[in-house]
Amino acid sequence: MMQEKKGACPVLFLSFILLLDFGDIWNRLFDHRPFLSGEIKYFIKEFEESRGDTEVVKLADVGEWLNDIEHNQIPKASNAVADLKKVNILLDIALQTCDTILEGEDSFDIDPLLASKRAIRKERWDKFENDLTEQYSRVEKKFDDHEKDIISFYENLEKQLTL
Repeated sequence: MMQEKKGACPVLFLSFILLLDFGDIWNRLFDHRPFLSGEIKYFIKEFEESRGDTEVVKLADVGEWLNDIEHNQIPKASNAVADLKKVNILLDIALQTCDTILEGEDSFDIDPLLASKRAIRKERWDKFENDLTEQYSRVEKKFDDHEKDIISFYENLEKQLTL
C-alpha cells in the first residue's frame, strides 16, 4: 500500500504543476487587465498632453469677459436706457408738432395754386412736344434731301460710265 501512495504523489504533484501552468496560460491568454491598464494610462497621458492647458486658458478668458461685462458693458447699457427715455420724450414732441402741421395743412387752400402751376407745366409740355415734332420733321426733310442728292449723284455717275 505504501507503493501506491508513492506513485500517486508524483502524479498529484505533476497535476498540481500542470494546473499552475494552465492557470498561468489562462491568465496570459484571457486576462487583459494589465494590457488595458497600460493602454488606458497611455491614452490619458496623450490626451492630457495634446489638450495642454486650453481649459485653463479658456476659463481665464471667460473670467476676463465677465469682468469686462460687469464693469464696462452694464453701466453703458444702463446709461443707454436713460438716453432712450430722453429720445422717447423728444420723439413724442416731434410727433405732436407733425400732427399740428397736418391739422394746419387741412385748413390751407392750395387748389388755386396747384391749378395755376399745372397749367404752366401743361403749356411747357405742349411747347416741348411741338418743338420736338418740328425738329423731327426738319431732320426727316434733310434726310430725304440727302437721299435724293445721293440718288441723283449715282444716276449721273452711271450715265457717265455708260458713255
